[in-house]
Amino acid sequence: MSSAFWKYIFENIERYFNGKNLYLRMCGRFAIKFTLEEANKRFHVEEIKAKFAPSYNIAPSQNIPVIYNENGKIVLDSFKWGLIPHWAKEPNSGYKMINARVETLAEKHIYNKELIEGRCLIPASGFFEWKKANGSKKPMFIHVKDQDIFPFAGISSLWNAPNGKIIKTCSIVTTKPNKFMEKIHNRMPTILQKKNEEDWINPKLTDKKEIISILSSYDSKEMEAYEVSSMVNSPANNNPKVIEPA
Repeated sequence: MSSAFWKYIFENIERYFNGKNLYLRMCGRFAIKFTLEEANKRFHVEEIKAKFAPSYNIAPSQNIPVIYNENGKIVLDSFKWGLIPHWAKEPNSGYKMINARVETLAEKHIYNKELIEGRCLIPASGFFEWKKANGSKKPMFIHVKDQDIFPFAGISSLWNAPNGKIIKTCSIVTTKPNKFMEKIHNRMPTILQKKNEEDWINPKLTDKKEIISILSSYDSKEMEAYEVSSMVNSPANNNPKVIEPA
């Protein structure tokens, strides 16, 4: 089938999920409580192209730190969260493609360039999800035990705008929940194991099956969660209180 066909199918599926069933969207909010210096040390960054500060309630369309391998050098840069794929004619799709499902990442032709050339690490301290319970939704903060910094698997794109400007965007790769996350939500961001971080951003790795094999399920025993206040419901609330236990 043609790439135009897959573009049409993907865009309409995304439009349905975004407009009809937000529960299926994941991950849609996360936090970083570490500094630029701490991120540089954790990921052995060799070049800094953009700076950032701790942010406790990151929402789609905001700029976030991204780490990737550029010609053998580990680079930290700032990308907009919401992927604009290389084939897009206009940037509107960036607000929809905040996530990329690992189950179809290698199958969809629309992701070819991003999967082969745009793999990146998206550093985080934890992410939010709203747990359904007794007819209501409780905001939860989920994180890795004893780690203030850990990476989501991400894909990125350098989109050439009609005015000649290059727009840097990215998407978080999501997967099926492990046993820990099953109690909270039916999806979760793909958290990379430390031993797989270097391989994920290795530009010499181009075989799709081998690339996807890196994304193993994260150990449930290494994760924990707690309820937070409804402050997180508004991205305007961006301070340490957002991630404090309710």
